[in-house]
Amino acid sequence: KPVMSVAFALMLTTVGWIASAYAEPGDVLWGAKSAFNSVVENGRLALAPESEQASLKLSYASKQAHILKQVVETTNVDGEKKEKLVEKTADSLQKKLDSAQESIKTIALNDSLDLVKKVSLSTQDISQTLKETMVNATVGGISDTIEKTAVETTKQSLEMVGDAVQKKTDANFEISNEEKELVKDHIDAAVESIIAEVAKAQNKLNEQSTSSTLAVPTSPTGTLISPSSTLLLSTSTSIMDAIATVKTIDEQKKTVNSLKETNLIEALNTTKALAEQVTTVIEKIT
Repeated sequence: KPVMSVAFALMLTTVGWIASAYAEPGDVLWGAKSAFNSVVENGRLALAPESEQASLKLSYASKQAHILKQVVETTNVDGEKKEKLVEKTADSLQKKLDSAQESIKTIALNDSLDLVKKVSLSTQDISQTLKETMVNATVGGISDTIEKTAVETTKQSLEMVGDAVQKKTDANFEISNEEKELVKDHIDAAVESIIAEVAKAQNKLNEQSTSSTLAVPTSPTGTLISPSSTLLLSTSTSIMDAIATVKTIDEQKKTVNSLKETNLIEALNTTKALAEQVTTVIEKIT
């Protein structure tokens, strides 16, 4: 009887795991599916050598970004429950990215030969997935979560690529032409994301300006709000300190484009600084 009981319990557990593999966001077994995936990932990490840790973690982060997209697009659940599920999934993505970045920083120099390519391709995939996710994130709370995740991921991906380039440089490995082009493409994609965020910031400024008109110079590609001086923005209830002078994104892009040809790490750092500027602006507006 004890043997039969154990066998029956194992059978039920196995059937449960198999059933959970087909679960969709909002299903009863969705939590079991997530837990099972976590067990599998941790198991693979425990057996993988240090040289493969960063690559594995990046693949898990990429997978999590696609899961987040799946959660946002699901019609099985809505309302407050869906918002919480989105927040939980986005938090899991952030933790996986943090873990991957830590592995990139600590990887041995002699294991960093292919690191730049792996990091750039993986983080670009994550950023692109989040952009696609934003299209379907129309509900207030969900939209805010995805937008914040996308902005933070853009900055972190630039950091991670910079870490990979620095690590390979420290190891005296040459950055190949293919890798240089990948990094340049990564920077260009990040700049375009920054332009989109600036456009959103300007729209919010215009919406908030009810008693006076705020003249904001623009360029064909957008503008960048820079915290070097102060403007006044009138709202229906009070006058708040707005965010500063406006510089065209074209000027910033020229600086980045120049750096891309001479110093990839500095180009990455400059682009990240621009992303942080925009984040600060958006936080003040909202």
